Amino acid sequence: KIENVAVEPCLGTDEIYGYRSKLTPHYQQPEKSRRGEKNIDSQPAAVKQIQAIGFQKQSSRQLVDVERCPIGTPEVNDAYAKLRLQLLSEPPETKRGATLLLRQANLGDKH
Repeated sequence: KIENVAVEPCLGTDEIYGYRSKLTPHYQQPEKSRRGEKNIDSQPAAVKQIQAIGFQKQSSRQLVDVERCPIGTPEVNDAYAKLRLQLLSEPPETKRGATLLLRQANLGDKH
């Protein structure tokens, strides 16, 4: 307990969308798919694909695929869209999923 500290009222904002300068979307381990180039048996070779990139469903570990975050700044959403496209077209060779970190400060914004 902290005593003798004055707490001022919180300041609000009129912005309800496009204000968040940090996003932390997730993806799970890429799953094998039978789409891809054919192997020797003329069967499609298994390729790994990411099923969803987004955020966890409330009270769950299930991921909800999110293409654009309505509360993210345009710059963060643009970077997210590029990274999302790259990961979906060329999944990394990993045995686990990952948490991505996109910050406005990392994108060249000096503020």
